[in-house]
Amino acid sequence: MPGTPANGFTVQSVSVASTGELTAVVSVDHTADASAGTNPKLVKVFNPDLTASPDQFLLTVTPAPTIDHVERGGATVTGLPRGFSGSVVVFGTGIQAGATLTFGAGPITLTGTPVTDVGAQTVTVDVAVSTTATAGPVAFDLTNTDGGTTEVAGSLDVLSEPVITDLTPDSLIVG
Repeated sequence: MPGTPANGFTVQSVSVASTGELTAVVSVDHTADASAGTNPKLVKVFNPDLTASPDQFLLTVTPAPTIDHVERGGATVTGLPRGFSGSVVVFGTGIQAGATLTFGAGPITLTGTPVTDVGAQTVTVDVAVSTTATAGPVAFDLTNTDGGTTEVAGSLDVLSEPVITDLTPDSLIVG
């Protein structure tokens, strides 16, 4: 039945393509269990009179990617300074070949094509931070080629410039 969620799955629509064939659009919520012990899922089709079709098929759910941390120059970072231009490496799990990073409209822009290393579970990308960016958190998305997406809100900040509040000594002798 369209719109009825069950175990993290929601059937968006069902249409009869031809005799003996139907098309179902199903969304998979982040709550769907994608662990190896629960895959593949058995899918049964019920007729309008609620009798089950004798045919059934299996559906495997792959987990969405996750992001663990971001590195710059081999060190974990939680922010990038205004005016930064260079490479960052995003580490995670479930990253597939061809994965992409997307920064929302804002202070950080992609300046190159992301490069994925599935074995290392990383995505390396060149970015630039606007020199006039407002300091604060920046959200970004990691999207696999199968459509699995993770939004990372607030795990990377635009850093403000340091402010000098005191200088000691306050004078120097020449010589």
